[in-house]
Amino acid sequence: VDILDKKRLDDSKEKWYLVWVENKTQADTVKSSFEPLYTHENTMGSRMRAEDEEKLIAAKVQYSIVDEAILPTRLPASFSPIKFKTVDPTIAKTLESITAEQMKSDVQTLQDFKSRAVGQAGNGESTKWLADQFSKIPNLTVTTPSFQSGNYNLQNVLAEQKGTEDPKTMFVVCGHFDSTVSNYDKKVAPGADDNGSGAAGVLAIARALSGKKLPYTILYAEMNAEEVGLVGSKAVAKALSGVTDVTIKAVFNMDMIADKDDNEVAGIGNTRSNWLIDAFKDTALAYTG
Repeated sequence: VDILDKKRLDDSKEKWYLVWVENKTQADTVKSSFEPLYTHENTMGSRMRAEDEEKLIAAKVQYSIVDEAILPTRLPASFSPIKFKTVDPTIAKTLESITAEQMKSDVQTLQDFKSRAVGQAGNGESTKWLADQFSKIPNLTVTTPSFQSGNYNLQNVLAEQKGTEDPKTMFVVCGHFDSTVSNYDKKVAPGADDNGSGAAGVLAIARALSGKKLPYTILYAEMNAEEVGLVGSKAVAKALSGVTDVTIKAVFNMDMIADKDDNEVAGIGNTRSNWLIDAFKDTALAYTG
């Protein structure tokens, strides 16, 4: 059992930092300077002060602050359980436009960037490719907001499809597109399943739905830097929490959707999302069997 030093946790000037190291030299620097309270492969968790960031930057170590304020910022509304209705022929027809061939092609393109890990050339190249793909889809407003991850200035890719009846109610369809491998050398990290498959899934849904008049707004979000501490996801969450006149009804996050597990799909969420998991399960079974 690991015992945390309570005095350190009570220091109001310190915050939780997630640190990602690329090599043994960086790992030794972090261990000697900050005594990590948590270590798993290339990721370390430690309590630090703002001035400590200079040491991380000097060592070219990637890091992110664990934003403890995001969770209580805006508690989403509770929604009542919904009952599945009969199969809609229009939706069934729309699903036919999502093909295995196109999904494989998009995953292959993302894999061919060789590595989409933060700090690798393929990360920026895949960001641009995704933005270009969304820009080719009609009825979408595409942006690439920047955020900082350690020494790197990165971008997420967002595409918004405005609702026709209640545009202030939003659904978020998302997945991350960066990749990683379980060693220090990130030059080869194809990430076909984790998470080229999820990134391709977001793109496929956008292509399928962009021509539909939907009552609610859809935000298609391709997040960067997930593998180094959910940094891009936090940037999106913080930005959305500041938009006070929009209600986010649900978030569908796709991660490793091409995993080989006997054609099973895992629907994971918190207690407040039980209604959504049930609706997802019932709908998936009705349309796919």
